[in-house]
Amino acid sequence: LEKAVPDIGAQSGPGEARMKGPGRIELTPGEVNGLIERVKGDDLSVEDRERLVDLIYALHWMNRSLEEKSLSIERLRKIFGIQTEKASHILDVIEKEIEKDRRSEEKGSPAPVDSGDAGGKAPGHGRRSAEDYRTAKRVDHAHNTLKAGMRCPGCDRGKLCSLPPGKLLRITSMPPLEATVHRPERLRCATCGEVYAAELPAEVGTEKYDASACAMVSTLRYGYGMPINRLAHFQKSLGVPLGVGTQWELITRSAEAGRAVFEALVQTAAQGELFHNDDTPMKILSLMGEHKRARENGEELERTGMFTTGIVAIVRGRKILLFFSGRNHAGENLDGILAQREEGQGIPLQMCDALSRNEPAEAPTMVANCLTHGRRAFYDVYSAFPEQVKYVIGLLKDVYHNDTIAHKEGMSADERLHLHQMKSAPRMDQLKDWMEAQIVEKKTEPNSSLGKAIHYMKSRWEKLTLFLRVPGVPLTNDVCERLLKTAIRHRNNSLFYKTESGAKVGDILMSLIQTATQAGVNPFLYLTALQKHKPVVAQNPERWF
Repeated sequence: LEKAVPDIGAQSGPGEARMKGPGRIELTPGEVNGLIERVKGDDLSVEDRERLVDLIYALHWMNRSLEEKSLSIERLRKIFGIQTEKASHILDVIEKEIEKDRRSEEKGSPAPVDSGDAGGKAPGHGRRSAEDYRTAKRVDHAHNTLKAGMRCPGCDRGKLCSLPPGKLLRITSMPPLEATVHRPERLRCATCGEVYAAELPAEVGTEKYDASACAMVSTLRYGYGMPINRLAHFQKSLGVPLGVGTQWELITRSAEAGRAVFEALVQTAAQGELFHNDDTPMKILSLMGEHKRARENGEELERTGMFTTGIVAIVRGRKILLFFSGRNHAGENLDGILAQREEGQGIPLQMCDALSRNEPAEAPTMVANCLTHGRRAFYDVYSAFPEQVKYVIGLLKDVYHNDTIAHKEGMSADERLHLHQMKSAPRMDQLKDWMEAQIVEKKTEPNSSLGKAIHYMKSRWEKLTLFLRVPGVPLTNDVCERLLKTAIRHRNNSLFYKTESGAKVGDILMSLIQTATQAGVNPFLYLTALQKHKPVVAQNPERWF
């Protein structure tokens, strides 16, 4: 038991070494039967005792491994089943599974059948109004024969009065980029040979590619994940070819026009009251080439990871959304921003997940951890521990509901804090007491998946509950998680950046596009305006926020 018990009882939290697998145990059926007989007769040799210890350890290891594998399969199953982590959905599923298990234990009681009734249409379905088409052209059509003030042709007594016009929506299509061939007339003198060409209107311009073309390619590429090659093939099929190299020239033109605004946004973001940050992996081929050459030369690089960091800065109630790609992780990129923070601004709040690399090493912040990450640790194990997960999700549901009420009613930071202290704090205290009881009273195996979920929340309790003590602390890091989907979409569609300078271009354009979208501004029109007024933008970028 001395060699087995320490391994079996070792408490391994998330990220720690996994339980070591047992060695090969070779027993023939005859040897197994003989061992069983000696156990029954209490006639065990030292070798028999060692074999039993090995078998007990192997059984425990197998149960742990099956539990972990089943959780991975459960996550895969959710892709085709439950596609949301909303409490109303998961609690309903857990209740059905508990009822199914209860009925299956009762003889002759059939398990309930899921009717699959979604309970009516999902919110948001239906026809859009004409007002939703904000940039659509408005064309007024006068009546062919009648006007306001004329006598009614129907009754021949009353006068016609004006009403609001009707609305008929018609949608047509056009390529992302269109081309126009201007053909000025040319005249030549038959005697002297002088050639006279027609003057073109001023709106024709002098550039082959209009600012709107640069903005369109940039928005498609870094706002909506359209790969350059795909757009090139699409445009060619529409009869307006646009080569890959040409597209990159247009994109860099947009990035240069917006570089001053991006740098000014970083400076302004440094003065923020609250920061959300997180990382996602990103491939940069030039850095990967450096890593490869270093390995070939027998060198060890201090760092080989590559990331795109998403940072959301809240400045006087406005959101600035920023991207940074390269070797630095989220904490280091936040350090770079806070290095530009003016003195006397105070220590800002920071919301992130529990990874240590998300916290800055130099600049002080008041760190809060994402409650959704702690909740998800329980959500992932609901199939193995339905009753326990139902209890936890139910408590946290009330906390999230209180936060929703605060946002809907437009409460101030202090009013929201008071609401959480009055209504959410008792729920969080209940959860803490329950987790303590699970471990202390040995209701839950510390090394089980439920035990690990409890350990995750207990070890980070102060940062997970900072919203109960400090005004303005959010519950989750969801705003940054959503922001990073832009970078993830780019990675999925394009796989990589070629160089660090190319990654910088992507960071600038993604930051401008997402910040404009967040502010309710059309990013295509915004990038177009920056290029048309580039000299003025460079002089006063803050006026173009």
